[in-house]
Amino acid sequence: MTTVSRGAYLGSPDELSVITKIAITIVVAFTLLIIYTTVSNLFFSKTAGREKELGIKLALGASAYRLIQQLLTERILTCCSA
Repeated sequence: MTTVSRGAYLGSPDELSVITKIAITIVVAFTLLIIYTTVSNLFFSKTAGREKELGIKLALGASAYRLIQQLLTERILTCCSA
């Protein structure tokens, strides 16, 4: 009867370490993807909820460039404060 060591199935410790690092990287990348999607949805819903405000500003004579500038400035400040 021959005995098979554990290393014969799993490979060397270095190979196991590489596989573990790849698995952790994939899990972290997937988690970040979920986080980024959630944050972008929150920003989109916040902007969609401000349609009335933006409509009033446009009716009062604000340019589209000025509205875009305001929204981008708010987003940048929000991201930097977090």
